[in-house]
Amino acid sequence: LILNLNLTDKVANLSVAGLVEGSLQPDSPEYIKSLSDLSFTIIDDGLRSLTPSDPSRITIVDSSKSNQQQYVYASEKIWETFLKTFGEEIKDIENKLELTNDGGFENEEYVSYFKSETAEFQNMADQLTKLEVPQNWEKDHVNFYRIVSQMAIFNRAFADAKNDSIKAAMSLNLLSQIAEGFPRLIGDYANKIKSEGLIGNDLFNLN
Repeated sequence: LILNLNLTDKVANLSVAGLVEGSLQPDSPEYIKSLSDLSFTIIDDGLRSLTPSDPSRITIVDSSKSNQQQYVYASEKIWETFLKTFGEEIKDIENKLELTNDGGFENEEYVSYFKSETAEFQNMADQLTKLEVPQNWEKDHVNFYRIVSQMAIFNRAFADAKNDSIKAAMSLNLLSQIAEGFPRLIGDYANKIKSEGLIGNDLFNLN
């Protein structure tokens, strides 16, 4: 599975192969090109391994007002949990990363924290797969699921940094994309709640 790809091992294996074959020898005329190809391969594989798939199951219902209102009530509870958990992680992440100054990525408190965060976000993703989703909310729902799932993937990479430090580093660099993406999605939810004449909590209040 691409999600289980170990990028650090792949870099090592490709580097050894290139050295044996000769193209990654510094005096090789192919050295610059081979190094560039290696970098592009790792970045591409890394991005794919950190990108969540769409939910394997999703229950679509008709877009009646009552179904939409039920969905809003259920999804906004998950939104509230997500924002609280995400905000606390962003606030604490620098301190948690500093734990690696004592014992590296095997520091027990560091590993335990990110394993716990992985479970939190995975639980939210699982909850999203159980909701009945009105047809006109499917796109927004899947986008929210992707963000939550990606946070689970990132935290799993942080927890496993002792085995794959490259994937963990890529996850940290991509974390800002989550912070930039979900406010826009909140706006999409809020606009749809308003346009459909539904009732949302303060998170989705445009007034």
